[in-house]
Amino acid sequence: MKKLFGLTIAALLIIGMVGGGTWAYFSDPEATQNNVLTAGVLDLTRDAASNVTTAFLTTGVTNASPGDSNTNSTLLANTAGTIAGELDIDLGNITETAGATGEFAGGTELAANLYMAIWLDKNNAGSWNADDWGLEATANTKYSYVAGVTDFVVDSGDTTTIVDAALTEGDDYWNGFKITITSGANLNLLGVVTDFDAASDTLTVTAFPNAFVAAVTYNLSGPLYYTMASYDTIGKYDNVLTIAKTGDDGDDWDFNIEWLIPATVGNAIQGDAAKFDEITFTLEQPAAD
Repeated sequence: MKKLFGLTIAALLIIGMVGGGTWAYFSDPEATQNNVLTAGVLDLTRDAASNVTTAFLTTGVTNASPGDSNTNSTLLANTAGTIAGELDIDLGNITETAGATGEFAGGTELAANLYMAIWLDKNNAGSWNADDWGLEATANTKYSYVAGVTDFVVDSGDTTTIVDAALTEGDDYWNGFKITITSGANLNLLGVVTDFDAASDTLTVTAFPNAFVAAVTYNLSGPLYYTMASYDTIGKYDNVLTIAKTGDDGDDWDFNIEWLIPATVGNAIQGDAAKFDEITFTLEQPAAD
């Protein structure tokens, strides 16, 4: 009996020790606080302001005339962005309005005779360089930097052609390049190369007032120019470039429209107007489309 009583007391003591939590296994607790997941931000702004809808293609365009040229731009930035985004651009449709005053009223000839280069400037330098991107008008695609040349010399020509044996590139290579005349009767006038024939070393250019003769010098430069009319209904330029998050290289870009009216367009464009109905910029995460 005494032995049974002693075993019972021992068992109760063990149960009490277990129930009371007196066993001491090793442990090392660590805690974390404020376990928050924050979504990133895309913040496309134009000229440092969100949701700007005012037109930017205004300065220097009113009362444009043959021989005029200018560049208009707007700054696109991921101003408060915390993640990078892909930029889409939609130029929309072009609307033309006929001139209403004077003997040349009634036509809509401006968009077909106004040449423009549309491009994005990464370093905001205002000049075309190796980091920049242009928008083609023959399809809704972009093109990378194409270098120009200086101090070419005419072998022969007329008001719309230049023959130069130093042009050794393939057919159409120089199409769309701006041509600047640096000597001779057309000094300082601008035009656009509309065709290049490699077999004959011949540039076809928008018409100049005076014929090109031997020894006249000229420059060819990018970005590429197309008629404004050729941009009509071209559709969306998808994922043109990446706009980096704020503080990183490439977090803002200048969207530029350079334009020129060849000197010999003449009276057909008097009073005419042409406009992009709406240019839309969209910044989206790369996986969106």
